[in-house]
Amino acid sequence: MLKHFSSMVQRTLRELDGLQALDYGEPCDSVQEESERHELNNIVAKIIQSPEEELVNEVKTRQQKMLQLGKTMCNYSRGLACDESTHLCSCYTGSRHGDIFYEPVRENGTCKLDEISRCYPPAYLVSRGASFIPCISGARCVSEVTGRRCSFSRINDKTNNESCYCQRPCPDGSFSNVTEEMRKCISRLDEISVLSYGDNCSFPDHVERDEVMTAMEQKERVGPIIRAIKRLLATQRLLCSPQEQLVCSSEAPHTCVCGPDKDQFTYERFNDTCVWSKGSRCFPQDLYSNATGSNGSCIPGTGCFHEGTSIPCNPEVEEPFCFCEDPEEVEAAVDGGAMTSLLVIGAVAILVGAVLAYLVYAKKLSCPPGSSPANV
Repeated sequence: MLKHFSSMVQRTLRELDGLQALDYGEPCDSVQEESERHELNNIVAKIIQSPEEELVNEVKTRQQKMLQLGKTMCNYSRGLACDESTHLCSCYTGSRHGDIFYEPVRENGTCKLDEISRCYPPAYLVSRGASFIPCISGARCVSEVTGRRCSFSRINDKTNNESCYCQRPCPDGSFSNVTEEMRKCISRLDEISVLSYGDNCSFPDHVERDEVMTAMEQKERVGPIIRAIKRLLATQRLLCSPQEQLVCSSEAPHTCVCGPDKDQFTYERFNDTCVWSKGSRCFPQDLYSNATGSNGSCIPGTGCFHEGTSIPCNPEVEEPFCFCEDPEEVEAAVDGGAMTSLLVIGAVAILVGAVLAYLVYAKKLSCPPGSSPANV
């Protein structure tokens, strides 16, 4: 049965390949058909691993449907897919065939996997019915753990949980693991983030750095992060120092100023230092210093208090919600709040008494002569 199935599969795929004639940049309207083709490949991969008659029949049915429709598709074997928004054939990106993820670029008229993007051994892709796309020129598909050529047996072993990336070799010919590469990039980023208050700066570079930091906080894929840092390093331009609470102003002339003013944090300059202004959100100084390497502090004359209280911000509380406030004003507001609460309670008690009295009076008006509310 397996031999018969193998020849049938090869014939099926050859017939479908005849429909995949569109090249890069050509107009297409085959998004749905290509999705069905990918599903067909998934089924074929499953049957190769474990032949089942039910799946074989499903392959035949899907094949006949697609051949009858006869819609021309983008060339799958070259890593092309119909883009849903532009309706042009382009290098397919994102998740395909379950756990396969592509981050391609266009190089010399061919789809290639970008540097520090996920890659897979050809045998692994075949086992899942996925198409093979090579790494960009000068890069090899190597293990993030060992730095050696990616192995089908190790990447297919769920206990190892190993990933592979397209990497260019170090000057000595070796390959560093991705974690080490990330550490080096972040270190280099720190080395160029040295501009002081008032220095000229490039606003677009700082926007890209902010995007990189956000991606790191959200634990996104390492490939785009490392590539973005390398782009910043390639400009050979310096950045404002985040350790000094500095950002590049969005308005010309672009200079390093205190900031960023966002997420309820506001800044001002005091004695040549950027500090949180009165009313700004704040963190306990030790907590902020350990987490960011910056010396965040409230402007003198204010303290960091839990919102709406006179309780100093507690570093033991996970992500405390605190603000820079004048201690005397906070105390007065708390005392005033307590007095207001007492007055409100008193007013409510008087109002409730009045309402009850009115209700009793109204009840009396509705009672029959000689009766009372208690016995009606």
